[in-house]
Amino acid sequence: MLSIIRKSNYFIFILSMIVSGAIHAEVVNLFQTGRLFVPSTTSKVNVYEQSGNLVATISLPQNSQSGDVAFNYVRNILYVTNRTDGTIHLVDNTGIIIQTITPPTPVSQFIGIEVDINGNAYAAATDGNVYVFSNNGDFQRLISVPNHPVLLFVTLSPDQTKLFVSESTYNKGLHYFDLTSSDAYLGFYGDTQAYSSLYAQFAFSDDGKLYITDVNTDNIDLYSADGSFSETFYSGLVDAWGLEVSLDGTVWVGNTNDFSGSPKILQLDQNGSILTQFGDFSVLGQNPGMAFYFPPISDLDNDGIIDDIDNCPTVANPDQLDINNDGFGDACVDPNVVVPDDLDIGENVIIAEGVELSKDSAIGDNTVIGENVSISKGSNIGEETDIGANSTLQKDTEIGGFTTIGEGVFIAKGVTIGTGVYIGDNTTIKKETTIGNDAWIGERVFIDSNVTVHDDAVITDDTVLPKGAVVN
Repeated sequence: MLSIIRKSNYFIFILSMIVSGAIHAEVVNLFQTGRLFVPSTTSKVNVYEQSGNLVATISLPQNSQSGDVAFNYVRNILYVTNRTDGTIHLVDNTGIIIQTITPPTPVSQFIGIEVDINGNAYAAATDGNVYVFSNNGDFQRLISVPNHPVLLFVTLSPDQTKLFVSESTYNKGLHYFDLTSSDAYLGFYGDTQAYSSLYAQFAFSDDGKLYITDVNTDNIDLYSADGSFSETFYSGLVDAWGLEVSLDGTVWVGNTNDFSGSPKILQLDQNGSILTQFGDFSVLGQNPGMAFYFPPISDLDNDGIIDDIDNCPTVANPDQLDINNDGFGDACVDPNVVVPDDLDIGENVIIAEGVELSKDSAIGDNTVIGENVSISKGSNIGEETDIGANSTLQKDTEIGGFTTIGEGVFIAKGVTIGTGVYIGDNTTIKKETTIGNDAWIGERVFIDSNVTVHDDAVITDDTVLPKGAVVN
C-alpha cells in the first residue's frame, strides 16, 4: 500500500510493506545508502532517511517482537532478531522474509546480532551463549560467556578479530573474545569492568573509539581504542539502548523508554551536540537496536580496514603503521623511501626498501617496485607494472602499463617502452631506444642506443643489438 501525505508543498511517501508471505503491491528497493533501520517492540522495523523521514515499515510475523538488526552485505539481506520465539528473520531488499534461522536447541530470546564481512552472523541469546551462523544460515558453533549471564548485544572490533558482548545479569562490563584464537575468552574489556553498569548497545568508530549506552546512568560513555574510559559523551537519555556510529562519525542513539512523546532518535556530532532528533514512542515503541545500510565495501587485503581509508589497500596492515607520516602505509611504501611532493603516484602502489624516487615522475596504479630500484627525474611508469630489484630507470624513461621488468635491468635516458612488454633479468637498454607493445626481451640482452624494437618482437637471451638496429 502506498500512501501520499501532503505537507508544506512537499510529498512524503510512506510505504507500508506487508510481509510474512504476502505479495507486495509495490516493489521498492528498501536498501538505499544511508538509511537507518530501527526495530520496535511491535512486529515491525521502521526505515528512516537520515533527515528523519519515515519512508517504510517492514512488518514481521504477527505478535513477534523485533530486537536488533544487522546487514549481511555478502547476500544483501537484513537480519532481524525475534525476541518472542528465539529466531532470526532474514529480509530481502523488498521487505520479504526469505529465511528464518532457528538455533539447534531452542532459546527464549535472541536480542543483539552482528554480521561480519564474510556473512557470518553472531547472535546474543538469553542463555549466555553467542550463536554463530554461516553465511547461508547454518549453525556453526557456540561462544559461551562464563557463568551464562543473560546476553544483550554483540559487536565486532573494526578489524573483525574481537567479539564484544554485553549482559544484564551481573553488570560487570563488556566481555570480549579473540576470534583468531579459537574464540578465546579475554575477560572484561579495559575499564568497562570497573563500573557496575548495565551496558546495552555499543559501537566502534573508524578510529577505534568505543561508544556504549549505559542504561543505569542514561549516558553514552566513550572509551579510547585501548579500552580506557575517556569521558561521558552524552547524558540525559531515558533508558538508552540502541546505538550506531555512521560513516561520517556522527552518533545515533535510541531514547528507548521515554514515554513523554519527546524525540526517540537522536543524532549527535563528534562533540556530543544534537544535530537531528525525530520520532516518538507511538511510532517506534521500544527500539533496542538499529543499523545503517551502506553498500558493500571493498577490503582487498582482508585486514579489516576498508580500501577507502586503508593506507595500504593491497597488503594486510591492520595496524596502519606509517612511521614517516607520508600517507603511505609502511607495508606498501618502505618508510625509508622518500616520496617527493611532486611525484604523481597512483593507487595501490608497492615500493620496497632502498628505492630512490625523483621529482616530476609518475607511477601508475597497482605498480610494484622492488628493492634498490632507482627512478630518475621525468620518468613515467604505467599501471600494473612490475619492476624487479636493483633495476635503474634513468631520466625521462617512459614505460607503458602491464609491463614486467626483471631484476638488475638498466634502462638509459629517454627510452620508451610500450604496454605489455616483458624484459628479462640483467638486460641493458641504452638511451633513446624504443620498445614496441607486447615485445618480449630475454635475459642478459644488450640493446645499444637508438634501437627500434617493433610490436610483438621477440629477442632471445644474451642477444646483442648494435646502435640503430631495427627488430621486427
